[in-house]
Amino acid sequence: MKQSETGWTQRHVMYAVQAPKTTEEILKKKQEIQKENTNTFLIMGISLSILGCICCLCVGKSIETLFFEILPMLCIIMLWRKGTIRWGIAYIIVYVAANVIVFQKDLTLYGVVIYGAIAAVFAILLWKVNTQKRENTDLEMAINSQTSIVQHNNKREFKQEEKDIMSIIDCQEKLLLLLQKKEDERNKEYEKQLKSILIKKLLTEKNIYCVYSRATGLPYFFSRTTLLEDGNYYCSPPTIMVITEEYINSVSRQYLSQPFVINKIDNDESGKAIESFLGATFYLDGACNVMINVEQICVSSESIVSKPDFSNIPEIKRPVMNPDLERWLILMAQLGHLDTSDKKKIYSLYVSLMQKELVKAKLLIPMKHEGNIPSGDENGKTILDKDITISLATIEGKYDRPAVRMYTDWRRFHERMGRDWEGMIQSIDGIIEKYDCAINLTTQNSAGCYVSKEMFESIIRN
Repeated sequence: MKQSETGWTQRHVMYAVQAPKTTEEILKKKQEIQKENTNTFLIMGISLSILGCICCLCVGKSIETLFFEILPMLCIIMLWRKGTIRWGIAYIIVYVAANVIVFQKDLTLYGVVIYGAIAAVFAILLWKVNTQKRENTDLEMAINSQTSIVQHNNKREFKQEEKDIMSIIDCQEKLLLLLQKKEDERNKEYEKQLKSILIKKLLTEKNIYCVYSRATGLPYFFSRTTLLEDGNYYCSPPTIMVITEEYINSVSRQYLSQPFVINKIDNDESGKAIESFLGATFYLDGACNVMINVEQICVSSESIVSKPDFSNIPEIKRPVMNPDLERWLILMAQLGHLDTSDKKKIYSLYVSLMQKELVKAKLLIPMKHEGNIPSGDENGKTILDKDITISLATIEGKYDRPAVRMYTDWRRFHERMGRDWEGMIQSIDGIIEKYDCAINLTTQNSAGCYVSKEMFESIIRN
């Protein structure tokens, strides 16, 4: 059977799943194995001793020679720890031959049959013991693997040479074993160290793969909506899935159909491309977590890429980002056609959450102007000269009203408008009296929304 890079066969993995999860269970299981082995040994010894006595009595041997007849048989019993079935049978043949040739014992046909029966029983018992021994060995390997994790939990930190030689596979397998434990039995510091090593390995990979949404053209947001006991709904923080080269063949199979597509993300010479990709997904698109290869291994966005800190930058100079709004626009777009009652309920939940962020958002309006616009104050406010003319990027809207284009961040702004347009920062309530708002009209219009005056007023009232 072909082995993995960690040296474990498929059978070992099966027993790893069955292995105990806690220290107490590990010790208890080891004691059970030792007790089982001891019991098997005693049963074999007693059974063969009784058969040997019957044999001796049947062939007319004296009780005085019984010790010398049984002793070799008891030696054979010891072979199950180190030997094989063929050695056990060989010893029985030698034992019978010794009785006939060396000790000049005249065995009747009846006695030979009994010796043969002893040999058969011994062979069956030895086969069972060897089978149990192999199974116990596999189980002990799984137990010892988890025992090593328990022992490693006492270490405060990994040595640098350990971190250097650990692969993504090593980190993932250690984490999977650790995550089998109950929440209160895990060593949080050990788990944190493993995830830190895994993240560093991930960011320096030559390339990774990411599960994308066909509907939005963006990383797919995995999120579960749960009905709580009080009748309210809970929406889990959206999470993306990335896959490393080692796992792409096995993991990608489940994401080959709609609504998924898998895209490759190449790192660049600076080694920062993967980090930049993840940073944009977190702080522009609104993803909160990342699953790495499997659902069980999930890390938060801030543990991979630190959240930008603009506290020391004047508000007018801060980059425009609206991840809290954008995440709900993306989740709404991923739903596609609302052809089931569940989809309709989930969509309504997303809309209500999106609307709460919409009234707080600072958005970008594409604009062009003639004349110089004076610099604004610390809040970005300025007084325009009467000779300055400003043109906003508008489209023909709904309900016989024009709509102004608005974007949640500069990436989407430049994707659609290019570099010829400047941006004006504006909230919806400052423009809705004159224009409806078409948010994020890009190559993926499904990930945007249209806000009419009536809709915005309804949001404010509620």
